Amino acid sequence: QPGIVSPFKRVFLKGEKGRDKKAQEKVTERRPLHTVVVALPDRVEPDVLLNDYIEKEVKYLGQLTSIPGYLNPSSRTEILHLIDNAKRAHQLPGQLTQEHDAVISLSAYNIKLVWRDGEDLILRVPIHDIASVSYIRDDSSHLVVLKTAQDPGISPSQTLCAESSKALTSGSLSESGVVPVEACCLVVLATENKVTAEELCSLLSQVFQIVYTESTIDFLDRAIFDGASTPTRHMSLHSGES
Repeated sequence: QPGIVSPFKRVFLKGEKGRDKKAQEKVTERRPLHTVVVALPDRVEPDVLLNDYIEKEVKYLGQLTSIPGYLNPSSRTEILHLIDNAKRAHQLPGQLTQEHDAVISLSAYNIKLVWRDGEDLILRVPIHDIASVSYIRDDSSHLVVLKTAQDPGISPSQTLCAESSKALTSGSLSESGVVPVEACCLVVLATENKVTAEELCSLLSQVFQIVYTESTIDFLDRAIFDGASTPTRHMSLHSGES
């Protein structure tokens, strides 16, 4: 009769729902991240970033290409203007969902972004291609924006096409529509809260410091070696002539 479910059918439907729920849980099951907790202002051991990596969960909104290289990464107004334009052009999502969940992996050599589910590669950026990292609070959103070299080894499916990026930055283009030579890219991420955003910025800041220190030591080593060996060569030449 209408409105009455037989006991057999009720048990059958309950079993089906249980199986569907278990299947859904299996699909959405996610591995634990390879991470550490950073209690600011504490810092992680440099060896962790030099010889290992740290993962953090973020949301990946997308990236803006062909941005003028002179963009001030600390200018909240300029960056939000570009992001808002991209959202209106449907190049960046207006609402974030589970589909935007991603994992950022940091080391002293590069950062890598993969999707949280499936872990397909989104992009990989060498540290020397990252110019800056900024944290921007926009209402309830906590954005972390990386300013990188133009097209830093990314998947073609993740880039904005040239025409759409021109529309986003038309004010900075010449009349001929040619993108300035010194262009950059903005990788836009979102975190769950301010603490996570500041933690991510702190880790990247430490990565920059490690890379700078290593480069400085390498430069000084070469300079000392060249400085020590040059007089020796000069003296040997001089004694040969005499």
